[in-house]
Amino acid sequence: MFPYIIDVALTAWISSSIVDRYNYNGIAQYQNRRKKIMLLVLILFIWVLFFAFRGTTSGDISGYRGNYKAIFLENKSLEQCLEKNRDKLYQILIYFCSMVFHGNWLPYAIIAGFLMYVPIFFVIAKKSEDINLSCLVFLLSLNAFYGFNGLRQGLSLGFALCAYYLGLRQKKFFRYILLMLIAYGFHAAILIVFPFHLLSLKKLKSFSTFILLFLLFGASIFLESFWGDFASLFSDGLVSRYSSMNMDTNGSSIIRVVVSIAPVILCLFYYRSIKEKFPDIDHDILMIVFGTLFMLYSMRSVSFSQMAIYFSATIIIILPKVVRSIDVKEKRIIKGIVITLYFLYMIIMLWHGDMGLNPYIPIWEAGTY
Repeated sequence: MFPYIIDVALTAWISSSIVDRYNYNGIAQYQNRRKKIMLLVLILFIWVLFFAFRGTTSGDISGYRGNYKAIFLENKSLEQCLEKNRDKLYQILIYFCSMVFHGNWLPYAIIAGFLMYVPIFFVIAKKSEDINLSCLVFLLSLNAFYGFNGLRQGLSLGFALCAYYLGLRQKKFFRYILLMLIAYGFHAAILIVFPFHLLSLKKLKSFSTFILLFLLFGASIFLESFWGDFASLFSDGLVSRYSSMNMDTNGSSIIRVVVSIAPVILCLFYYRSIKEKFPDIDHDILMIVFGTLFMLYSMRSVSFSQMAIYFSATIIIILPKVVRSIDVKEKRIIKGIVITLYFLYMIIMLWHGDMGLNPYIPIWEAGTY
């Protein structure tokens, strides 16, 4: 657990140094662009190295590592890697990296780390109202560490966020399609996320949105009866696993659902003041509502949490908007409460071993170069 706390502490210290000053409204000012870029790049390198030097052999990462090494050791062809495998872009990436680096995991992990985090930093640099808060909640919510086990989802997430915020929300549709295709190449389940991107463009306070959310919430009750038919619409061999997910009680813990609901409640409490400063806030709120619903579904099958992350990660944009919108006297209090609660959430999740993140074993101890 201690390495994760060090990662958070370094990020908190460096990201707080990006702010040149706060104006009389308590809003962060970033006047030195070169300083901002250099410090963000420094945080990026810390995150990448923290990912790359993790040698833990438990969880899904052992399977990813084994498949990667097998490509070189068994002298597999690219055709063999692509055959009967989803996520074609991911297979191309690991094939060439394995052949070039002779099955050495570390250089590949560094490349994967950059692919995972660079798009996230683009979104934060371009769209965040508080870089310090964005970086911290991304770490403390454990979204930054999702790729430690769900490597393909981690690679897909950054491109999906870029597509949504720098493509769809800016009405740059070619950019959106291109970035979503890249995300699809890493994790084909992004197909299920796509319609929810479009639905998030609805107004929050509309009758059709109310009906939509009511139906999605009610779907959690009848999930077993309809989910297989719905997911099978996409079962072209790429996302077929999602049409046959086992519905059982061994799903996500209730604490993950509660934490996903918290930002929704905060946004609704300050909705009027946020709406005044950010007229398009409805779209952000709907994204985290969708994330909450998928997390609710994940209580029946933990696999739904793999889709929830595509929505819940938008807290890196919406929470800074909330903090910026409220009264100056409350800004530091609310920001402090948000960071404290997410920090406690991280500690609880790591302590109980959820998501297979703890313990963090360095690569030189595990011998998994």
